[in-house]
This record gives sequence, structure tokens and C-alpha cells, in this order.
Amino acid sequence: MQISYLKNTEWKNLKNFIKKNIGNNILSKKKFTSYWFSKNNKNWQVQIAKNKKNQIKSINFFIKSRVKFYDKKINAIFTSVAYSKKEIRKFGIIGKILINLHRKYPLVFSLCGNKDSLPINNILGKKIKNTKLNRFIYINKSNCLKLVQKKFRNKIKMDFKKTFSNSDITTTSAKSIPKNINNLWKIFSKEINICVIKDYNYLVWRYKKSPFQNYSFFIFKKNNKLIGFAVIKLQNTKFGLCARIIDIIVNPEYFKEILNEILIKCNKIGVLFTDFIHIGNIFNANFRKSGFKHCTNKSYLSKIPNLLSPIEYREWTNSFHIGGNLINDIKLKLNSNIIWFTKGDGDRDWPTISDLK
Repeated sequence: MQISYLKNTEWKNLKNFIKKNIGNNILSKKKFTSYWFSKNNKNWQVQIAKNKKNQIKSINFFIKSRVKFYDKKINAIFTSVAYSKKEIRKFGIIGKILINLHRKYPLVFSLCGNKDSLPINNILGKKIKNTKLNRFIYINKSNCLKLVQKKFRNKIKMDFKKTFSNSDITTTSAKSIPKNINNLWKIFSKEINICVIKDYNYLVWRYKKSPFQNYSFFIFKKNNKLIGFAVIKLQNTKFGLCARIIDIIVNPEYFKEILNEILIKCNKIGVLFTDFIHIGNIFNANFRKSGFKHCTNKSYLSKIPNLLSPIEYREWTNSFHIGGNLINDIKLKLNSNIIWFTKGDGDRDWPTISDLK
């Protein structure tokens, strides 16, 4: 088997491979895939394994990001979609590809592993104590329970804190990214050692121009000074709208108050629930204080579906691994309070084929 990076001339073969083996997936749309996994249809972040007949037998997609790593700025990757045809899985092609990535890149992040990828992630990456995918949720309307399977509805307690605005923070909706967001990002990320660098250029690429996605932006000011910025995705279901906080950049001094303002705004829109998915525990107390609750199996809040287009009751694993040659080369005191990633950083916030209809 020959392992190489995808060439532009091989796109049609890749598209056919995806449709035959993965199904009607968003990755079969070149506008989307080239935006996420290449620059001007060059330097594809897609590895393929081909046999002697030039037939694709394995694929591996990864997302490149510029990351803050303590006092450095480095290139890192998030693993994404990997797949091998059954007849060659015994050769461990995907494992060989991933080993190569972990040797090549200083940091490799893997989240929401499945039964096939988790064993590889456990070998190549490190788990960090108390670090996993968190989902915090606020139920805005009792009709939210219609999203839940009937057998779990009466197990969910509806004792959510009421929201009232008593601050002098002004909240406005916007269609563009604030030009002075870089200063706010520096304030927000000061106490975080490992995170994606979310400067103005990144935010425009990720949220303003991202194909097949529509985001709402909230801007928060106090005394006419920018203190917060939030990216919201509104998802429609047959039971009503749901608000997903995809990203948030705030002055930590006002974090709780800004979350409260988001909930008030979402109440006015009339959403069923508002949620936020992230990795890292540094700001969790702010979510709890503002009325959000941690989704767990014990509270049954995890039964409120995360996958809404269409509604699915399948749950992601909450696994998170960090690997790469930098992790293996130096001794790090990694903990859940120095790491921060949001749902929008990897591949957890992609549109589905249903979103395009």
C-alpha cells in the first residue's frame, strides 16, 4: 500500500470512496472539504492509502490549527475522519498513518473517540485527569422535553434558575467580527496554556466565511468597551429552535454576567434550550452560577439530544487525548484548568446533509 497526501486530481476518486463507504456525508461536498482541509485546493490535509491499481483503500482527514502552547505559538492538528475498507484493516494502515502524524506534529488532539479510534488514541495520546468533553445546558422552555425520549422525560428535573437582567452590560447582535477582538482574546486566554489562537483572522475564517453554516454573533460592551463576544448557532427542529453556543470570548471578570445576557437573548428568541460544549474546567463555575447545568447520565440531562439535524439519540463519547512529539519530549504538568477547546475547534460542529436541504 502506498500512503500519500491527496492531490487535486484525485478528488473525484476520494468523493466516490466517501459515498461508497461512509455514505452521503458532508465530506463529499468539495466546497466544504476543500475549505476545511486545504488551501486553494493545495496542500490537502487528507491522507490516502492506495493499492497497486491506484484504488483508494484508506482515508484520514485532519484539521490544522495555530495553537497557543504556554508561551509559544505552534502548528497543531485535530484528528478527524479516518476509514479503511474491511479487507485491509488487518494491515493497520490507519494506525501507521496516525503514528506518522504524532511523530510529525508537536501537538495532536483527538476527541470523541469511537470503538475503532479509542484504542489507537489511548496508545498514541495521553489522557489528562478530569479532562473530558463537557456539555452545559439551560432549559429555556419546558417544551424542550418533547425532544427527549418519553421514557426519560419524567426523570429530568426542571428546576432551572430564572434569568433577569440587572447589569449595565449592553448586548447587540452583529453580522461581523469586532475588529478589536484581538485585545479581548489576549485577556480571555491569559490564564490558558493550551488552546486554539482565536484572533480576528481565525474567527472570520472559522465562523464568518465557513460554508454551509449560519452563525449569529453577540457583542457585549460595558461603558462602550468590548468585554465579550459569542458565536451562536440556532438549530431548528420540529419542536422549535435550539441555541448552541459554539464559541465565547470574554473578559473573565464578566463571564457569569455575559452568560446571563446570552440566556436572556435566547429567551427572547424563544429557544427550547441553550447549551455549550467544551473541554477544560477553568470556567465551569461561571456556567453553574449563571444557571446552566452539567449534562450527566445521573441527572438525565444527557438525554436531551445533542444531534439535532436530524434529531438523533446517539451520544458522543466524552474522551479527549493529547499527543504529538512535543508531549513525549518534555515533562508537562497537564491539568484540566490550563486547557480550553470549544465545539467549534475540531469537527464536532459540522453541518449535515440534512442542513443543506
